[in-house]
Amino acid sequence: MNEYLNDCEVIEDGVQKWVSPLEWLETLVIHGVQLEAFTTSGGLGTMCETYLGRVENLDYQNHPIPGHAQLMNFFFHELLMRKDRKRAGEILVYAKPPVTEDVVYIHASVEGWKGDTLFRDEFVRAYCPVEIAGRPWRAISWTTAASACAVVEMVSNGSCPARGSSNRRRFLFRRF
Repeated sequence: MNEYLNDCEVIEDGVQKWVSPLEWLETLVIHGVQLEAFTTSGGLGTMCETYLGRVENLDYQNHPIPGHAQLMNFFFHELLMRKDRKRAGEILVYAKPPVTEDVVYIHASVEGWKGDTLFRDEFVRAYCPVEIAGRPWRAISWTTAASACAVVEMVSNGSCPARGSSNRRRFLFRRF
């Protein structure tokens, strides 16, 4: 519920601000699958604070099948379900129970200058459910936990840098 109803913290054109969820709608294709992208609350943690002044744009998006944003906007705003989050959650879980076979796509792109040359680098990967210690884990569960575990490991072994790069970059983090 929160990702659809809470405001989204972003950096746009170098300015940290808050925007509405289910906005900035765009269509994209990843590995031959057509998806739509829109702003989603959460997912960035303290990245806006960390990268302010070092990146031009930073946002977090959800990427379901085309038409999802329109349906969720109708559900929350036209049917006024945003006013009753508990009931809205019950309706959504009843109508569309959580799946066990999910896929998480990570797409990070960086644009910037290397000397006199403008470059763009992208990272796109698909992650599926896995079994960990004999227990099945949905892709959204283990990929979310993996980033927290990585930070804990880096802090504990001293490999977490005290400061990041000072180059200005465009960074877009998308969860599908």
